[in-house]
Parts: sequence; C-alpha cells; structure tokens
Amino acid sequence: MTKTDEYGRRKAYFPSFYEVHDKLYGDESPHVLLNYSNPYDLSPNFDRFPHSNLSPDFFIDTIVTTLGRVPNFVVEVGSFQGHSAVTLARSLDSLTNTDHLGIYRESEIDGINGDGMFDDENSTERDGGEQADNSEEGEKSNAEQKIDENGILSSSKNKFRPEPPSDHVLSVPVLCIDPWVGDTNIWANRASDPSVQYWASRVQDGRSLLFDQYMANVQSAIVDQKLASPFHIIPLHATSTVGARFLDQMSWSPDVIFLDSAHEEGETLLELELYYSVLAPGGVLFGDDYTWHGVRKDLMKFMEIHNYGKDPNDMFTFRLERADPNNKYSVLLWVLQKAKYY
Repeated sequence: MTKTDEYGRRKAYFPSFYEVHDKLYGDESPHVLLNYSNPYDLSPNFDRFPHSNLSPDFFIDTIVTTLGRVPNFVVEVGSFQGHSAVTLARSLDSLTNTDHLGIYRESEIDGINGDGMFDDENSTERDGGEQADNSEEGEKSNAEQKIDENGILSSSKNKFRPEPPSDHVLSVPVLCIDPWVGDTNIWANRASDPSVQYWASRVQDGRSLLFDQYMANVQSAIVDQKLASPFHIIPLHATSTVGARFLDQMSWSPDVIFLDSAHEEGETLLELELYYSVLAPGGVLFGDDYTWHGVRKDLMKFMEIHNYGKDPNDMFTFRLERADPNNKYSVLLWVLQKAKYY
C-alpha cells in the first residue's frame, strides 16, 4: 500500500542498494552483476550502438542541479545495451565531491529521516544496515579484500557479495527496468538492414540475447574497466508498466527517473502517467528524443491532461534542454520536475 502523509500526499521512501537487490533476487543473494556467468560467452560491444544521448555533464549540470541535491534512488526505464546505465552510475560516483557544485549531500537534505522516508522535520542519514562498519575489527575474506576504498573491484568475476562503501553516494541504487526484447525496428529489419544487423543482439534459443549483452557490457564496465562503483546498477527484467506498478506496490519513490523506453504514441503517455505517479515530491522525470513524433505528442497530451500552464499552482515544471548546450543541433531532451508539495 502506498504510504501517505496526514494530507493524503505520497511519502517518498528511498530504498538502499541491497534492499532493492534482495527484493528482486532473494535475501542475501550474490551480487547479480558480479556473478553474471555470461553463458553465451558474449564480448562487450559498447562501441556498436551509438544511440545514447545522455552524458555525465547533462546529468550533473541539468538533472542533479534541478533536483538540488544528490539523488537517493534513480530509475532508468529502457536500458537496452547498458550505455546510459553506466553513464548514470559514473555520474553518481563523480558526486562524491560536490562542494564545487553547490549540491547537497544526503546528510544535508531536509526531510530524509532515519527510515529513508521523506518528511519535513527530520534530516539524518539513511539507516539501512547495509553499509560497512569501519569500526568493526575482523578478518575479511579474500573476495572482500579485492574491493578498494571506493568499493571498486580490483580483479574480475569474483563470486561474492561485498559490502557497500561507507559513502552513500557510491551506493545510490540505479534500478534499470527493461524487458530486453528489442523494438519493432529490430524484429522487422534485422534480416534486411545492415545497420540494424550491426548493433542488434543475435537470436539464439528462441529469444534475443539483448539482456545477456546488457549484462556483459555492464559487468565489463564495472569489473574490467572499473568505470563505476558496483553498488548502483540493478537490472529488473520486466516491462515498463510492470516496473512502475512494482515500484508503486513497494511504495518506493525514485527522485530521478530517466524515461527512455517505448517512444511510441500511446505507450509513452501510459509510461508518463505511471512513472509520474511514483516520482518523489520534488523529483525529476526526464527523457530522450523529444523530436520523435510519439514522444512529443504524448508529452503534450500529458500536459493537457494535467492542465499544465492553466493552473497558477502547477504541479510540475517542464522544459526542453539540448543534450549538448554548446551544439544547437544536438538532440532535445525533456525535463519535468514534480512540485515538492502538491
């Protein structure tokens, strides 16, 4: 059941990395990415799919600055081969030193209480019991010793469940929701279009290997290239609608959602409604490819439904931003921020 305050407003709850991980994969389960077995022996192929417009600069300068603080729970809807998931994780890691950005760390956020809930009176660190206790003595396992002080693996494919680092920013969960089945273009044109053949995952055992490619890509980025902390990315193998309803049932409220999924008219509107409803008060919902017909039309329809621009007490703000502000021809992304109180 969704938690609400005394005024009937949705209260935001920010789960920890292992809280999300264990809900999906079982209590005390091995780290899903570090233990991925790569059964089809796929090689990472980040260079093959060029269609990712999210950059660390855009995420930090536009999204995090709009939010006004370091995010506590990020959701990506539409992960495909993992490019933007790794970008989100790398961007979060870069926020470990935010003094020069004027961005608040979690301990400085008004309204995060000890249970991870958003309220108006408490401001303390999240209590999840998941973070390493640096005061405890004891011998660590060989596997745990392969994690450096930033929580990054120093060797590849060790099967274990390491403790998150003490710095909260290095363990902000990034829940990646995708069915990993591909879109119409892939299935319709794989056999005839060489450009699609180049980046589309192969079909084997009666299914696309897109999920396996995503896992191989992300695992390589974290384990081999050490591009990001291993305590961010968590895949949820589900449709966008199942993912949104799962968040609602769990009463988890992301404060940042990157919606880069259907791009189809009607589907995008449904996703907008579902993910706006679970977005934390003050949270940011943003997406790619505003110039696509289905995306643009459904965004306009969403704003019409919610009377955007007609009510002096609008429930959200909306604007368009260039992926690269220094390039007037770069792709337009849309950014929506929910009111803190509504």
